[in-house]
Amino acid sequence: MSEAEAVETTTQGLHWMHGVYLAGLVLMGVWVLRTGWGRRALAGARRRRNVLPPPALMAVMLGWLVGTSGAAAAADWLFAGAAPWRLALYRNVAYLVVAGIISAAAIILAWRYFGRRLRGLGLNGRTVHRDAAAAAVYLLAIWPLLSVSVILTPGLGRLIEGPDFKMPQHEQLELLESHPVAALQVSILLVAAVAAPVLEELLFRGLFQTMLRERMRNAWAAIFLTAGVFAVVHPDVAHWPTLFILGVCLGYAYEKSGSLLRPIFIHALFNGISVVSVLVAA
Repeated sequence: MSEAEAVETTTQGLHWMHGVYLAGLVLMGVWVLRTGWGRRALAGARRRRNVLPPPALMAVMLGWLVGTSGAAAAADWLFAGAAPWRLALYRNVAYLVVAGIISAAAIILAWRYFGRRLRGLGLNGRTVHRDAAAAAVYLLAIWPLLSVSVILTPGLGRLIEGPDFKMPQHEQLELLESHPVAALQVSILLVAAVAAPVLEELLFRGLFQTMLRERMRNAWAAIFLTAGVFAVVHPDVAHWPTLFILGVCLGYAYEKSGSLLRPIFIHALFNGISVVSVLVAA
C-alpha cells in the first residue's frame, strides 16, 4: 500500500468513526429527552418472579471463580513448557468446558426457582431477531461514553501512578497480535464472543441483578450495584470504568426488555468488535 493509499484509508476510517460517534450521541440524546434523564426509562418494567436462595447463587458464582481459575492453573500444570500460544489455546479450551458447566448450573437454578422457568429468566427464542437488532442500537448509543472512558482512563492513571502508567491491553488481545495462529484465534473468538457473554450475563444480570431487584425493589439501584460488581471482578483496574458503563447498559437492556438475550448480544458484540479489530489490524 502506498503512502497516499494509507492516508486515504486512515481518513476514511476517521470519517466512519466520526459517523459512529455522531449516531451514538443522537441516540443517547433522544433517550435522555424521552425519558427525562432516565427517570422514566424503567417505568412499568416488570420484576422477574423468583425464589432463588442467595446461598445457591453464591455457590454458582464461587463455582465460576474457582472453576475458571482452577482450569487455567490445571492447563498451566499439564502443559508446562508449551509455547505461549499453545498454552493459551489449552487455557481457552479449559475455560470453554468450565463455562459450559457453570452456564448449565445457572440455567438449572433458573428452571428450578424462577416463575415461568427459563422464560421468566428471559430466554425466549422468539425474541432473538428483535434482541439482536436492539443490541446493535444499544451498543451504538453508549459507544461515545465507552470511548470517552478509554480516552480519560490513561490520564487518570498517570495522575495516580505517575507518568509511566500505560493502559493495559487484555492478555488475549496481546496474544492475538503476537501469535497469529488460526486455532488460537478461533478459541479466543469463541471465549470472548460466545462463552463469556453467555456465562457472565446468566450470572450477573440473570441471577445476581434479578435477586437484588427482588430485594431492593429499585431497578436502577440493582443495575448500578450489579455493574459495579461486574467491573471489579475483572483483574485490570484500568478497565473498570469502561466495564462499569458497559454493565449499566447491559443491566438496563435486561430490565427494559425482560429478555436476557439482549444483554448477551450486546456483550458479545462488544467483545467481538475488540477481537475483530485486533485481527484486522494484525
